[in-house]
Amino acid sequence: MIFTVLLTCLMAHASQGMVLQGCKSTSKTVWPKIENGRYNHRNSVEGYYICDKGYKFTKESNQDTPYGDRYAATTCKDDVLIAPACEVDPEGCKSTSRTVWPEIENGRYNHRTSVAGFYICDIGYKFTKESNQDTPYGDRYATTTCKDDVLIAPACEVDVCNNFWYPQIENGRKRHQNSTTGFYQCDMGYKFTKESIMDGRYGATTCKDDVLIAPACEVDVCNNFWYPQIENGRKHHHNSTTGFYQCDQGYRFTKESTQVAVKWSHRDYGVTTCKDDVLIAPACEVDVCASTSKTVWPEIENGRYRHRTSVAGFYQCDRGYKFTKESNTDTYGDLYAATTCKDDVLIAPACEVDPEVDFCKIYPNAIENGQYIGLNSAHALYFCNRGFTFTEESKKTGSTGYQIGLTSCEDNALVLPVCEKSV
Repeated sequence: MIFTVLLTCLMAHASQGMVLQGCKSTSKTVWPKIENGRYNHRNSVEGYYICDKGYKFTKESNQDTPYGDRYAATTCKDDVLIAPACEVDPEGCKSTSRTVWPEIENGRYNHRTSVAGFYICDIGYKFTKESNQDTPYGDRYATTTCKDDVLIAPACEVDVCNNFWYPQIENGRKRHQNSTTGFYQCDMGYKFTKESIMDGRYGATTCKDDVLIAPACEVDVCNNFWYPQIENGRKHHHNSTTGFYQCDQGYRFTKESTQVAVKWSHRDYGVTTCKDDVLIAPACEVDVCASTSKTVWPEIENGRYRHRTSVAGFYQCDRGYKFTKESNTDTYGDLYAATTCKDDVLIAPACEVDPEVDFCKIYPNAIENGQYIGLNSAHALYFCNRGFTFTEESKKTGSTGYQIGLTSCEDNALVLPVCEKSV
């Protein structure tokens, strides 16, 4: 009986010693695990815990420590070791060095101020309308907000209008882009439509109702390098904007046609124009005054047509005649005179008697039905062809022995012998 009582006392004493030992802080103490926190260190009296970021110790936890509210210590109640507990820190909405900034899809935390955390979206994404973009940095950043002591991060969504995947367009292509816009160029012979947004020489993308709109190209009727054929003329060459035409020989451009001078050429060209998106080619009409191989040169009295250039026809007066003052002698001196043009009428120069010339000494090389022989001291000598003889009048002044006709002079006018058919 005595042995049984003694054994019971020893066991009770041993059991009591083990519980008391469990509340003590020793190197063998098994420190309890806690949610949202962890054991950190101990001293000779108790163990110290720390909460994870975004959490704080509950009011029931023992924070009567020399470390302030950063740590909480174990307690002992009824010989049971009790660890502190952690709960969500409503002050987790504040921006501190311990704040756990939430991760977001298609974006990332960038920096913080004393008020909030700032996020940035990845390339090709933008902040949702619900995100707080009321920041001093414009729409590049969005900040955290707080609702019911819960830290809410901004969210990112696909930026259809700025995702760097620019659509292809017909009859054009994308040339380059910046951080917000794609720039396009139309193919040769095409131009941007009136609805397209222009940025200098390029068409630019726009965004409407979160839909990316690319510029469009249409046929440029006035600059498509397909220039029309024209009657009595042809296209000579073209540059990047204009077709240059020439009229055929004997034709000229109409008054309605637009003409320009080309520096490297000696002529004017008719050029294309554009009105109301309609390409207008120059037109050619007959040039009455043109100098060509087909020009009918007018006959003149006391003179004759001699030759032409690409500009005008040239005339020469007969011996004993000179060009009138109205004739165009601004040519090769006074030997020739050129045609002129007035009101689309070709005007030939005119010849008049030269008063300084002695007509009695201007002898023709032949007479009708006769030939020139030579000169004597005062006359030119002619004879009649076979089958012809001088008239009775001509015989009076001529040499009947040799059938030679002589010239005579009356009032400064040369009188030639006349040959008639022999009887």
